[in-house]
Amino acid sequence: MKKQMEKHIVLLSIMMAIVIIISVIFIMKWPVIFQRGNPIPYLISIVQLNDNKTYMLVEDNPMVFITKRDNYEELLAYIEESNEVAYDEQMGSGYIFRSDEKVITITSEIYWRNYYVWTMSIK
Repeated sequence: MKKQMEKHIVLLSIMMAIVIIISVIFIMKWPVIFQRGNPIPYLISIVQLNDNKTYMLVEDNPMVFITKRDNYEELLAYIEESNEVAYDEQMGSGYIFRSDEKVITITSEIYWRNYYVWTMSIK
């Protein structure tokens, strides 16, 4: 009985240590995890990225997409085709597309080191 109690105490101590370590890591990485607010929609979109689907729509208003850092050309082609605009120029992390009626700007920011988050605005 005493040995069983000691095993439970050891197991509980190990579990508490793991929880504390995870909590400390979570607190230290808080700004990165929540850099764009709730990370769950971004995580769901990241999981869905693959060779066939290189970009995912995360939010509708404003339109926010996510891509892997080295694989965003298909998103830019999609913007051109779906909005009937042509690529005009790149300014820093933003791409500008124009047509006679509208100007679309899509800007990127690095998300969790391996992804880009793209925000699209239409004028």
